[in-house]
Amino acid sequence: MDTRDIDRFLADSPKTLVGMPDWVESDRPDELSATWNIADSAGIISAQLRFRCPAFDKLHPSVSLIFRGTPVWRVDLARPTLCKWNLPDAADLGLPAQVCGSHEHAWPDNRQYVIDNGGGQLPYRRPLPPQVRRLPQATLVLADQINLEVGHDQRGFDVPPYADLFERQQQ
Repeated sequence: MDTRDIDRFLADSPKTLVGMPDWVESDRPDELSATWNIADSAGIISAQLRFRCPAFDKLHPSVSLIFRGTPVWRVDLARPTLCKWNLPDAADLGLPAQVCGSHEHAWPDNRQYVIDNGGGQLPYRRPLPPQVRRLPQATLVLADQINLEVGHDQRGFDVPPYADLFERQQQ
């Protein structure tokens, strides 16, 4: 994996979302997922947003940017009391030792780690502003940082209603 390709993709503008995703049962138990393709400025689809939502905790979904099969960025909505540690050298990146609540695993914070260790892991966390509490907000925060245009008709994408979750569990 060439991190320069990721850098070029992130800098490319404008990128757009293609269509609207649907929630489906994940390959993980008790989880729903959705995938939303991203077209770069040339119209080529080489990335996607992947959404995950625990079936019984729809307040705490996550959205990941996947570029050519590699996780590049992730936003996790989490309870304010859920705390996770950063790696010991996080202070070198201006990151706190521990992050509580909603956070992101941003590419600029994790780029060197990926170069040194290969793709797949994004261990460094950065807290999100406390007002980011819902999936549509988290999606817009991520979109803003990666030069992704989100159309007005795409801004309402959210976790499925509880009734849909219950119906899926009965099937």
